[in-house]
Amino acid sequence: MQLEKQVCSLELAKRLKELGVKQGSLFWWVTTKPTDVAPTTIEWKGDIELINEKVSLTYITEKTSAFTVAELSEELPDGYATFLTKVRGKLEWMCQDGAEELEQFADTEADARAKMLIYLIENELVTLTK
Repeated sequence: MQLEKQVCSLELAKRLKELGVKQGSLFWWVTTKPTDVAPTTIEWKGDIELINEKVSLTYITEKTSAFTVAELSEELPDGYATFLTKVRGKLEWMCQDGAEELEQFADTEADARAKMLIYLIENELVTLTK
């Protein structure tokens, strides 16, 4: 499975960052910029890249946590489940609360969990730990 499908999308990662979710993940979305001191072993692509936290690049201009399913699970309150379901003839991931009152859908499990966390934060249904 592609790494991009195992972490939340860049768009959702940036929204979580804006909402104040603590940045600290195994993987990061980074924006890179070429410099004279760029490592010769890494070719500059001039766009957004997904890297492991242990990679050190001297030309990172922006860094945003690319949360994994497990990391997002730790941020969600107890009682939230994610499963694959068929919606309008298409398989999608759904994150749902235990009372089956709140639902968020996405193409990946990480995005479904990220969308739920965003909803909970925006509606002040959870408090972020600092």
